[in-house]
Amino acid sequence: LHASLTHMPLAVAIIKRKDGSLLYGNKSCRELLGIRKLDGRYLYPDEISPQMMFDFLRPFSFRRGFRNVSEELHFAQGRMLKLTVSGQPVRYKWQPAWLLFIVKPPQRPTSPAKLKQEQRVFQQVLNSLSELVYFQDKSGQTIGTNKAFDRFWRGRVSEGVMGDDD
Repeated sequence: LHASLTHMPLAVAIIKRKDGSLLYGNKSCRELLGIRKLDGRYLYPDEISPQMMFDFLRPFSFRRGFRNVSEELHFAQGRMLKLTVSGQPVRYKWQPAWLLFIVKPPQRPTSPAKLKQEQRVFQQVLNSLSELVYFQDKSGQTIGTNKAFDRFWRGRVSEGVMGDDD
């Protein structure tokens, strides 16, 4: 079981039922949650405590498991991580534990209005630069420039950009 969990692309954690301490976190779990492995022990990041995990799992303690429970974790610098957690009671190293499967739910597509706003902000940032900036698609066609680039080349873009007419 341990070998199978280690290489799963899904984040997997094993939590001690008695106190919420972390018994195991596979590589995907360590990357997703910032769990560290030190001298064979697994450590939560500073923002997650065993007590928090115990409190999260307490409502499920008399069930045979749970599926797709939404949870939000708040990290430093206001970073928030939305997760979906499913769990199954197991025994791990002779102790009652929870086997948790943790996924990051798919992001909702950005609305057209929000996308347009982000593009405007991006263009304003580019225009604030004094460096000449242009960007191309995969085929080499110029798809955008900043104002410094436009002022410098003024209709002579082909002299400065390789790929447009080549």
